[in-house]
Amino acid sequence: MAILPDRPPTQFRSVEKKTENQAVKTALLALSSKQRQAVVLRFFEELPFAEIARAMGCRETSVRTHLKRAIRTLERALADQIHFEDREI
Repeated sequence: MAILPDRPPTQFRSVEKKTENQAVKTALLALSSKQRQAVVLRFFEELPFAEIARAMGCRETSVRTHLKRAIRTLERALADQIHFEDREI
């Protein structure tokens, strides 16, 4: 019986990371357009709430609501695949 060589942990992590990235993309596409826009502007573009509100044509409270709902949806969709840290919106 041949013994398979051990794969370096970095290869496993690379595959795991690709799987996580695909899961996040799929989950983001499942959000409403307003929720997705708020998530992208806040967490990818790192814009302040006031600027996001201007870009979306709504109030800051609406932006916060879109983000809270989006995060809740993403956490449920990705719960089995990704560990979420407690992060303040």
